[in-house]
Amino acid sequence: MPLFLTLRDREGNPLATAMLPPGGKDRGGFRIIIVAACNADPYPEQDAAIAALGAHFGLTLDRHRCFPYGR
Repeated sequence: MPLFLTLRDREGNPLATAMLPPGGKDRGGFRIIIVAACNADPYPEQDAAIAALGAHFGLTLDRHRCFPYGR
């Protein structure tokens, strides 16, 4: 089952939601998705936090790979 995570600010407001592979382990064919509210692009404002999330799980979470509407 995918791992769903929400990046939040200090007050607990949601900034971005990530759908990562099961267990946070990249097994090749899984489509990682990261979006902000209303499916907006979270990368302009949350790039550093998304990179930190990727580093924590050992995943590359770049915009081209993870934001489904950015093509």
